[in-house]
Amino acid sequence: MTKKITLVFVLFLFVFGLRAESLLNEGFEGWSTTNFPTGGWTVINDTQEGAINHWTVDNSKSACAGSVSLYCNGGEWDPIEPVKEEWIVSPSLTLSETNYNLSFLWKGASASAFKNEYDFQVRITEDDGKSWKTVFSFLDQSMVENSGVAFPWTGWVTNTSKISLGAYSGKTVKIAFVHCLLVSGAGKGNSIWVDNVVVETGEAIDAPIADVNPTSYIFDGTYIGVGKWSEKFVLRNKGVGNLTVSGISGLEGSDFSTNMIPSEVSLRPSVEYEFYVKYTPSSELSSKSATMTIHTNGGDVSIVLEGTKIILPDEYNLESFESGDRRAHV
Repeated sequence: MTKKITLVFVLFLFVFGLRAESLLNEGFEGWSTTNFPTGGWTVINDTQEGAINHWTVDNSKSACAGSVSLYCNGGEWDPIEPVKEEWIVSPSLTLSETNYNLSFLWKGASASAFKNEYDFQVRITEDDGKSWKTVFSFLDQSMVENSGVAFPWTGWVTNTSKISLGAYSGKTVKIAFVHCLLVSGAGKGNSIWVDNVVVETGEAIDAPIADVNPTSYIFDGTYIGVGKWSEKFVLRNKGVGNLTVSGISGLEGSDFSTNMIPSEVSLRPSVEYEFYVKYTPSSELSSKSATMTIHTNGGDVSIVLEGTKIILPDEYNLESFESGDRRAHV
């Protein structure tokens, strides 16, 4: 009995240790215009004459998730608002020496944004607001891509961004979401929605991370001596920086080949590279399986390949229509 209890306790500690520690997990579901802001959050409203749109909540169907999102309106025709900034600031968060990541949902108007009419920024302070550093701007391609969102981003689509807070380990910080109206004029600028703000422990996002899909493929019913192409494979960079491929292994001496060209692969964050694998069984006795490993600067990824063979009777001729070109591309 003692051994069983000890084992259960050890398993509990192991599972508990795998769970991310969350310092902030705010979905704004309990928020309303009558209690806004709550939970230790604060707002810094622009006080210029004509500044009428500030951060509030949106409980309409436009919410990013659930029934409520943070929301700041923009793009008024009358009255015309001045160039300004609207802030909403998180409670103080004390980060331990481990790595934390900030993730959040957001959506905005790409047409107005890419005319440089307005910006959505995330800023962090480690001195209680005396100074702030911008860690995200939806106008900055590198910042957007490094947060895991393709650039240019699509308007009115909910995006999920994740930012490493490793630079702030051991510090007490506040996080601000800032709506920046960059141009004053009728209809200039537009709105921003924010939701599901989470700060929790996790692997640092500070390098490329390779991801391939699918991770296995079966070639059904392939005639010996006749090549057959797979469906599309996708290699993706889930990290930051450029993902490159140094080589491919596992296909040497096998009946499998690929049209991936390693030297052509250079993927920014969230960018995908499409490629195919070909199976050409050479004989009845040749191996029907292989594992293709793609070696990258963001870790190795592997694809398990299998094939089934069909022997064509001598009196038959086969037209498989498999001779078409397959080109790998981003």
